[in-house]
Amino acid sequence: MLAIAALKLGCARVIGIDNDEQALVASRSNAERNGVSARLDLHLPEAAAPMQADVLVANILAGPLPELAPRVRRLSASWRRSRHLRGASRASNRGC
Repeated sequence: MLAIAALKLGCARVIGIDNDEQALVASRSNAERNGVSARLDLHLPEAAAPMQADVLVANILAGPLPELAPRVRRLSASWRRSRHLRGASRASNRGC
């Protein structure tokens, strides 16, 4: 839902990563229903290449974050050069 909202709010492209393949299937289906699937790339963590992002938003429980932190760092190899890091509650289309 965060990816679809970001696209509806004006982001040109969104990359979604989830470790649950069924969640990716549901996300693709929801994106198609909302007319934004052409601008959404979905990946399992092990299939995602390192990337640079203007905004990083996570919708995850606090407990798994320490375990997932190395993956996030690997996936966003250029993360220190990213211009914005926002939580979901503060996300906007600026910088997308």
